[in-house]
Amino acid sequence: MFFSTHRPSWFSRIIAPLSPLYALLRFLHGTFWLRTGIHDPKHLLPLVVIGSLRAGGAGKTAVVLELARRLKSQRLRVAILAYRIQKNANPALLFEVTSNMDWKQCSDEAVLLARESGMRVFVTRNREHAWDALSRSNEFDVLISDDGLMDPRLRNAFRIVLKRPEENPGIFDLLPAGPYRLTSSFLKEADCVVLGPSNETGSDSAWFRRELIFPKGFDFEKKYWAVCGMGNPTDFVRDLRYARVHLAGISHGPNHALPELDRVWRQAERCGVKRFVCSAKDWIKLESSPISGSVDVIGEHMELGPGLLNAVKKYLASHASS
Repeated sequence: MFFSTHRPSWFSRIIAPLSPLYALLRFLHGTFWLRTGIHDPKHLLPLVVIGSLRAGGAGKTAVVLELARRLKSQRLRVAILAYRIQKNANPALLFEVTSNMDWKQCSDEAVLLARESGMRVFVTRNREHAWDALSRSNEFDVLISDDGLMDPRLRNAFRIVLKRPEENPGIFDLLPAGPYRLTSSFLKEADCVVLGPSNETGSDSAWFRRELIFPKGFDFEKKYWAVCGMGNPTDFVRDLRYARVHLAGISHGPNHALPELDRVWRQAERCGVKRFVCSAKDWIKLESSPISGSVDVIGEHMELGPGLLNAVKKYLASHASS
């Protein structure tokens, strides 16, 4: 039997009427609060925003990491932007992240990007202000933002949406009922829609594919308990099962947070499980926890299709010629 702390579907159906309210509040926030402060955008660097319709677990951070590596290999000076989750932080503050920083001061994905990219990573609660400041610094050629699709101040950026082929969310699929922040109608506003995880190999269409990387000596015969702190753990669990990992259960916490670890340990122990698995991003939150010695970290390798890479190349070329 598989045990999960993920919210049951019947609960989502009960609270579905609240989803239109979320959409209305998001619209009002974007229209009346998130007003642009840049009146002359000619000096702005090219900015690539990578997001998804769902609230988490779509692979945004991994795609940001791989795209940044590709652009760096072309001798471009790349900086990465992420959102600062610390609510009491100064919205105008642009904060550079180091690999050994406490993730609670910035975000789990920002620390992961700083560790694995080899590039400079910044967090902010105002991406437009950061875009302006980094453009004026004359230190970079291109910026990549980990999310930011819902910020209307970034409409002049090149916006990429990661989407599963079967995803077609409507208004009643939005938070808090469903895992989505945007309906499928937003795809009309995107500059590039990237399908994935994909089985394509040579197509010119835009796609991405990821492969899980298991630690050396990983025992596929053992039972494991997954620990997740992402918006939606569906893809992570599906990929583990596809790789034939014997999952006894999953404990799922809020996005950028973890479930109560004492409870996780008790649940796993009742099922006879003594080992845990987590994603590389969740390991940022777990590495100093009491269960860290019992955790196997599952990495991932991301492959980007030529359609996505060509779309970004055209955007950078058009920006250079303007």
